Amino acid sequence: MPPNALTIENHQRFITALGDRVRSHSDIGHKPLDIDCLPPLPTKMRAYIYKTTSPSGGAHPTGGRPVGEHKIQIIVPGHNRGEKGNFDHSDGRIVFLVGLVQEMDVFVLWDATKYVDFGWSRNVQVKAETVHQAYFGQISTQLRELRGVSVCTETVICAGSRLLPEAIVQRFNMTSAELFNPAPAEMKQCPQCKVEAVGASNIEAVFGFRNMAGEGTYDVIRPQSYCRNCRSTVREGASG
Repeated sequence: MPPNALTIENHQRFITALGDRVRSHSDIGHKPLDIDCLPPLPTKMRAYIYKTTSPSGGAHPTGGRPVGEHKIQIIVPGHNRGEKGNFDHSDGRIVFLVGLVQEMDVFVLWDATKYVDFGWSRNVQVKAETVHQAYFGQISTQLRELRGVSVCTETVICAGSRLLPEAIVQRFNMTSAELFNPAPAEMKQCPQCKVEAVGASNIEAVFGFRNMAGEGTYDVIRPQSYCRNCRSTVREGASG
């Protein structure tokens, strides 16, 4: 399929928002977009980026609480009407499902691991209020209940382009903590400062997670070896 202007624009805006954290990327004219990044971003990303459509009230509701939902329609390469589609998790890449609210310069990050065997042109939504909060300079979140073979809940994250790198890290750590699923009493200790964290949510907050670059969806998710504070100190020392 030849590249189109919308795909190129969406991909270019995503790359620009990540800034100097991008080492290299695939052809911006074709989906999906593969990006090799510097830490703390996942080093091997694969982004499926779609333009969102606005609620009937428009992107900038006047007065009161924003209502309605922005949405994207998922179609992946080779996905035909009447067939089931899936994201490509090969090459150990972390997949991100992204919507771009172009007129507000806001990116929406859904949990790509929650979307398996989806229908052609599946609708995926986010509340206008959540997008509006991101437009005014914060990373906003929303819980969505998904119904399929079983009922599950996903957290949707929205951020303006300035905060996209932080939102990407938050999206990855949040999904990793859920998939890591340790025993409730599992403990992780930093070998340098000896700080300890118990349980997935605390391990995520203190250490963060990394993907060990397998061939499937989040093949081997492990906590970072050193805590966030010690890793930050090492990076600052290296750049000093």
